[in-house]
Amino acid sequence: MPRQLNDWLKAFLEYTSYGEAPRIFRLWSGVSTIASVLGRKVYFDQGYFQWNPNFYIIFVAKSGKVTKSESIHSGERLLRKVPGISIGPNTITWQALVDAFIAAEQTFKIEGNDYIISCLTFIASELGVLLDTKDSRMMSTLTQLFDGDPSGFDKETRKDGRLSIQGPWLNIIAGTTPRWLSDNFTSGLSENGFGSRCLLIFTDKREKNVAYPKLHMPKNLPELESKLVQDLSFISTLKGEYGISKEAVKFGESWYEQFRETPPSFIVQDQLDGYLSRRQAHTHKLAMILAASKSDEHLITKKILEEAIEMIEEVEASLPDVFHFMGTSREASQVRGLESLLQSISPCTRSFLYRRAFSRYGMQIKEFNEGLDSMLEAGIAIIRENNDEMKLYYKEMNNKGEGENE
Repeated sequence: MPRQLNDWLKAFLEYTSYGEAPRIFRLWSGVSTIASVLGRKVYFDQGYFQWNPNFYIIFVAKSGKVTKSESIHSGERLLRKVPGISIGPNTITWQALVDAFIAAEQTFKIEGNDYIISCLTFIASELGVLLDTKDSRMMSTLTQLFDGDPSGFDKETRKDGRLSIQGPWLNIIAGTTPRWLSDNFTSGLSENGFGSRCLLIFTDKREKNVAYPKLHMPKNLPELESKLVQDLSFISTLKGEYGISKEAVKFGESWYEQFRETPPSFIVQDQLDGYLSRRQAHTHKLAMILAASKSDEHLITKKILEEAIEMIEEVEASLPDVFHFMGTSREASQVRGLESLLQSISPCTRSFLYRRAFSRYGMQIKEFNEGLDSMLEAGIAIIRENNDEMKLYYKEMNNKGEGENE
């Protein structure tokens, strides 16, 4: 059956437009959905390596602020209606990962040659539920799987001995908060680990407020859903190498040279060096998906490459906000907690304040010292001698920055 839609992603945005989810989340949910049906069957060959269209897409927003789950699962509803698509379990453990890859194994032909692949998509509202960042071996494996190592994936198990997964391909879409990232990816975004392979899609605004979405949905929405599923099924049959036009090559070379020589402004304090090294890969993976959304032709044109770069740059524009919240959410909340605590028990000794902070907030001594130093520097706390003992006092600033409450 031929395609029903001129542009699958554009139609998906319309299909998901009647709820509250922000457009950027819905757009990248659609990207992940197309990636899931393409799997490892298509590729962009670069001689020394190949790019396959998979992503680790992480929606980032404060808890309850934006409807991350709505965006994530809108694509999943369609995926589950497409034959042959393997969606992983809710939690990534060694056994679950191996079992899921084995169950996903399939063979397909390109130009008469048989290829064995195992393609998985993991979908989770909460990244912290999906994976355990303290499991260093698992995180290392997920890092390796992102690049689609053609040598495969081997795992030794007690029950079955050594298992070899051929043609592994992993796609992830999940949601999280800046606080969780701050607690779990302290350095993983700047180093060459799992975090540096993630696309962090951040927003703090809903598209709109919709109390009763069903009342706003048109009567022909089920028909649009049916067309989306039909075209996804068609896109899932695409296979083989993607080419690139001469115009796109010239444009891509200029773009690559420019950002390599002059890194974008969002690269601050070496926070995203690992990401920067994969910027070109992300862009061309996305270009394959955009091409598949519009056409059966396996060709990345200049227009498609420009569109991919524009989408990547939209994501990058919010990265400073991600790092702002990652860098300040935990520290700021603890300083505010410490300030509130001192206000309630002032005057007190430093050791007494720490015991209360540890009891109430689980605050470690390093965090306590840094927080108290910040308060002293800002003049929120002051130290005075009281009965031959040094005590901390809370100093409340009035509108003029003056005044004292002892």
